[in-house]
Amino acid sequence: MNYRMQCGRALLTSALVVCSIAMHGLADQKGEIRSADGERQLIDLPPAAFAGIPHDPSRQGGSPGWVMPLRVSTEWFPAQPPLREPFRQREAPRHEVETERIPGDSTAAQIFQPSISDFYPQALDAFRWFDAIGPNDLTPPDTNIAVGPSHVVMVTNDDWAIYDRNGNQQYRVDIQTFLNTTDFMFDPRAVYDPWNGRFLILYLRSRGSNSSQGSWWTLMISDDANPHGTWWVYNFNARLDGSTDRNQWVDFPHLGYDNEAVYLAGNMYNVGGGFRYAKVRILWKDQIYSGANAAWYDFWDLPPTVAPAQGYRVLVTPRQHYWAQIPGGGGNYVRVYRIENPTAWHRGTGTPNLVLQADIGVGSYSPPPDAREPGRGRVLWTVDCRITDKSRLNYPYLYTCHHVGVSSGSAVGSKYYRLDVSNNTALRDALLWFGVAYDGFFPTLEATRDEDMALGLNISNGDAGSPYYVTFAVYEWLNSSGSIGPSIGLRFGSGVAGQGSTANRWGDYSGSQLDPCDFRTVWLAGEHARPGTWMTSAHEITLNKVRSALSCANAAERRGMPVTLSATLTRTDTNAGIANAPVDFYVDGNYVGSATTNSSGVAQLNYTIPNSFSPGSNHPITVEFNYCPSNDQFSWSRSECTLHVLLEIGDAGDLPETSQSTPSGTLSVIDGVLGDNDVDMYAIYLPNPAAFTATTVGGASFDTQLWLFGPDGKGVAFNDDSSGTLSTIDNSSGCLTGRPAGVYYLAISRYNRDALGCRNQTIWNNTPFNTVRCPDGPDAAYRVNGWIGSTAAGGIYTITLTNAQGANRGDPADCCVAHNGDVDNNGCVDDADLLAVLFAFGQTGDNLGRVDVNCDRVVDDGDLLLVLFNFGSGC
Repeated sequence: MNYRMQCGRALLTSALVVCSIAMHGLADQKGEIRSADGERQLIDLPPAAFAGIPHDPSRQGGSPGWVMPLRVSTEWFPAQPPLREPFRQREAPRHEVETERIPGDSTAAQIFQPSISDFYPQALDAFRWFDAIGPNDLTPPDTNIAVGPSHVVMVTNDDWAIYDRNGNQQYRVDIQTFLNTTDFMFDPRAVYDPWNGRFLILYLRSRGSNSSQGSWWTLMISDDANPHGTWWVYNFNARLDGSTDRNQWVDFPHLGYDNEAVYLAGNMYNVGGGFRYAKVRILWKDQIYSGANAAWYDFWDLPPTVAPAQGYRVLVTPRQHYWAQIPGGGGNYVRVYRIENPTAWHRGTGTPNLVLQADIGVGSYSPPPDAREPGRGRVLWTVDCRITDKSRLNYPYLYTCHHVGVSSGSAVGSKYYRLDVSNNTALRDALLWFGVAYDGFFPTLEATRDEDMALGLNISNGDAGSPYYVTFAVYEWLNSSGSIGPSIGLRFGSGVAGQGSTANRWGDYSGSQLDPCDFRTVWLAGEHARPGTWMTSAHEITLNKVRSALSCANAAERRGMPVTLSATLTRTDTNAGIANAPVDFYVDGNYVGSATTNSSGVAQLNYTIPNSFSPGSNHPITVEFNYCPSNDQFSWSRSECTLHVLLEIGDAGDLPETSQSTPSGTLSVIDGVLGDNDVDMYAIYLPNPAAFTATTVGGASFDTQLWLFGPDGKGVAFNDDSSGTLSTIDNSSGCLTGRPAGVYYLAISRYNRDALGCRNQTIWNNTPFNTVRCPDGPDAAYRVNGWIGSTAAGGIYTITLTNAQGANRGDPADCCVAHNGDVDNNGCVDDADLLAVLFAFGQTGDNLGRVDVNCDRVVDDGDLLLVLFNFGSGC
């Protein structure tokens, strides 16, 4: 733009003044913005979007060569480091600060002073959360968070870890171990780049005393959207400004990105001490995301602590990105830099242009005092009022935050901004504080695609008598509202964290990230106090979405059989079902499949119960609705229920010799499934039959019948209806009195499927229905030998037992059926049959077989006469 050349650099009372450009006659230009989720939009760009002061060309330049990456894999290291408690905590390096802090007062266009008692645990839609990395070798943790489609990455000064989105730790490793180095690693930053599906972790790396032997930005990049596996590791020499080597080291890092570049920022210090300036290094994604050798382009001689934006919605035509800066010593503006054509040098098409676009006016602010811990006074170092979190670009809006002094420096508050970089105005300039008794410090801010804001921060007081231990909290500020909304204490402190030489450090920042699944959900990471230490945590919140509710239905079936897993997804505002939504199903924590909800919100999945599951066992079913990658108008929800594996294996037999054995030990429940014309029989051990009970009351939805047979297979007790159409066997009729301990056989059938004896007649009469009866039918004296009556399938049943134990089935004597003397059943009564009876003559018992021709339990003259009388018959 030629008009930019009309501007020069002017210095007035040590402040940089943006030149006024005579552009009133210029018409708005067209621009194109693009979002990480693929949205495109044409907009009008006013002249103010192109104003500003160009950066000094002598303070910028490209790298002298290339940086070759190292390939490191999570598979090369154990999933979790060995326990090292009790931890001997070392302190992370104390940062050099550019100016002496003079805590003072701050103001804003909007000032909010909520009460600490106004935290409502259910006021915000706070969903998944988990405690993450706890105390390790370095304090403070300097925690940060990156969230991908399926994983959450947490980083601290000493360790970094991978979790699933439900907080299950999958991997954790010491950063020095991971990089195989003894160099000092500190001040980590982490992001997930939704433009390209990559996790990025940035550590500062120092070698030698005061970095005298080297200083680097160490950037780790996952090779895809899964943080497990390969990472490309680049060590970018921070001593170099472009290609010029200087005796300096880097501190106070920031990490930004847009659709084509990654930005590393930091403050440069002389190795011998003393601040020099801030520097921003531009990297081209085409190089670093492919694991190729990479070059950089630097801008230096910038004011302290520049925060390149993390860009969700960026300006692609003309190609521009934005950086934010807030002076640590206080002021009344947020400085905005515009970087034009950031990868031009990498592409060989020119050089990037850096422009100080504007100092956007906001309410004045001053540095904060140190924050308080109960009983310890002002001991938690707050650095100053620079940006410690990040800046977020949702073009044309640039968001950032910082903590400040309030009430003449008697308390710490936090300021949050929404800046319009198309016209250089502050649309939101807010101060959040809690009165002089409390401090709110190390804030973090995230803005969704809807421009809703999540305002996170730490809160504490210094009152030992009424302590408010360091707590991590968040407030919402919807785009549609002129005021902050409800708050939630995400993790409340439970003790004084300070101890030993590390007692005065907290932070040095909190973290927040947009969820790439919908860009409407925010994840926050912070720390809270515990007695003598700290703990980090991660939290998922939604700000402006409909809350969903997922319910899971219990299921039961036999192992090896198919069962339908079912869940219902509804919206809580109307209780209506949510259609066309994916629901994931897990059994024992293992993913078993997904199903899509129907118009009523019901999702059903066919699942076959593994044969490895034990009969009678219970297994947790977890169902989960993820808004990722669709259904972004609804919140995440989850539910659990139980898959019960029925005791019945396959189809239990219906006679003693085919009955199902039951597990040893106390047996309180038998359950299974009745099919068409089905009878299920189970072997059980009764130590005291008179005390035994069995009932289907409450355990079946069909008309049941219960039958009890003795060790010999003969009838003992029967009941049809004891409560409605359900059944109970007990000793109310004396049928169990005097019975010996032993293996018995309990059978269940549907009404009208009745037991037959050896003569093919019923063992019990059909009536009466509502009493427990001893055998009273024509075949009352015989063992069970079959069943009669047609019945439809009944479904699942549960029989509740008392005073019973599991048992292996026995082998009761078969029915003896009287015949004409054909012992070998070959159709001819002959010598062979006569000899069989003679050889068995005199034997007695229940299982004599066909030699007991007349079935009187003894082989005697009666059997011999029958053979002789029918001799020759059928031959």
